[in-house]
Amino acid sequence: AFDLNSLLAGDSHGIVYLYDRRKFSAETKNCYVKAFSGHSEAVTCLEFNPITPNYFASGGEDGCVALWDTDKDHALAVNGS
Repeated sequence: AFDLNSLLAGDSHGIVYLYDRRKFSAETKNCYVKAFSGHSEAVTCLEFNPITPNYFASGGEDGCVALWDTDKDHALAVNGS
């Protein structure tokens, strides 16, 4: 869920990653929380919803915009190609 500790990152394979710095582990040197797969090409933009903190949107080179809930494993809605 969005707060100052959360970070979203997208890759060239269409995957979105959620990180939370509060979950940083000295052992793994990582704060990875979860991955979201829904784009067929690179993810180019990400934005948390300021009203509903566990929702975010992603856009990609595949022409799609997806709405996600960080508590779910699949997109809530996809608009585009």
